[in-house]
Amino acid sequence: MQIVSLPRLSQTTLSELQNGMNAGNFTAEHLVQTYLKRIEEVNDRVHAVIEVNSHAVETARSLDEERQNNCSRGLRRGGAIILGTTNLSQWGNARSADANNSYKSLSSNGWSGVGGQTYGVYHVKQDPSGSSSGSAVATSLGLALAALGNETDGSIICPAGRSAVVGIKPTPGLVSRDLVILPKRTGSVGVLAQTVEDAAALLSVMAEACPNDRASEQIPFDEIPDYRSFCRRSALLRARIGIPRNAFRNNDGNKTDTVELAALEETIPIMTHAGAIIVDPAEYPDHATFFEESPHLKVIYNNADWKAQFEDYATKLVKNPQDIHTMADLVEFTKACPAEEYPSRNIDGLLAVRDALPEDDPSVEAAFKQVHKWALEGCIEGAILKYQLDALIVPSNVSATVAAAACCPVINVPWGYYPEGTPSVWNGRHNLLLRHENTPYATCYDYVKGGF
Repeated sequence: MQIVSLPRLSQTTLSELQNGMNAGNFTAEHLVQTYLKRIEEVNDRVHAVIEVNSHAVETARSLDEERQNNCSRGLRRGGAIILGTTNLSQWGNARSADANNSYKSLSSNGWSGVGGQTYGVYHVKQDPSGSSSGSAVATSLGLALAALGNETDGSIICPAGRSAVVGIKPTPGLVSRDLVILPKRTGSVGVLAQTVEDAAALLSVMAEACPNDRASEQIPFDEIPDYRSFCRRSALLRARIGIPRNAFRNNDGNKTDTVELAALEETIPIMTHAGAIIVDPAEYPDHATFFEESPHLKVIYNNADWKAQFEDYATKLVKNPQDIHTMADLVEFTKACPAEEYPSRNIDGLLAVRDALPEDDPSVEAAFKQVHKWALEGCIEGAILKYQLDALIVPSNVSATVAAAACCPVINVPWGYYPEGTPSVWNGRHNLLLRHENTPYATCYDYVKGGF
């Protein structure tokens, strides 16, 4: 009997897996079977995975045969194996809204009519955040080496922080969004992984121009760089990192809590020791205007984009068993289907999308251009240029919104856990813990330079 020596899946890295297969310690088939067993072992408790790929073992076996014949593909040539599909916050958290101030009728992060409720890793009732909830939880628990996620405003960064994994939201269009229902102006496909290096490796593989995603025409490279090459100890040498302290409040107007703020302060001497030049403060030139004036305009262009992209996607379906072609159809289906838990989970968000302006209405583009200008010139790029920065570091709870409107990339890096005695904070439905002792938090880096 062959003895197979596999690494611990919740802590392994891409290099470790590749080296193990190259050394003959295990095969891709062994690895896939172990991942599938791991999913079977824990998924009933967290509901992170909604479907496994029935061809995964067969694909792994075929790749093993190639490896035996010295034809290993590597990631770039398609050597990765898709294990399954993860759960998410339904419709990218666009289903429900608090338009009637009835928070108890909101849906919840990590819930969908197909996959039920995903739970976080660090408490039996932990809110996993969203909308890429299952991807973050699956990555954290070692149900896969890494996972993909989508983000318009926080949907990769926030769940990555709650699961203590790395999340990268690239510039919209760097990774093709073809056949993905995302707002075309601000939506992005990104990656979640255990380490920055693994996330960078996967981003290098996924990034490429796509004829069906016009935003990819803006990729500034003839050849996509190997982002792993930047994961070195000298990478921060003489890098100018700014801290925009006037932006340290979230969408609700609340300031960053003291635990997360203390964590950010702890990063400063670490980066300085690594050779970085910390510019503190590096204030956003006009964060107040963005914060106060943009919310109603963002609704205009996000809803218009969302409606157009959904209806375009529906027209391309080869099979459409529920005969859903428009947002109006989706609203009626959601009301009628028991699995959708309506009206306990409201559809105010979907109603707003249904009634959105046409995507080509001049006021839609005007709204986006104005908010984009506030976010870019008044916030991120304004600070980058004024202080001659390479990057900005901000608490995770405030990083996503400005970066989304500015169409700038963000990296979320796990940093710590809430201490013993932290008061419990519940969500609006009072069924999930937003914050509790030992739940994770993170620090984020917003970039304009660097090409991702």
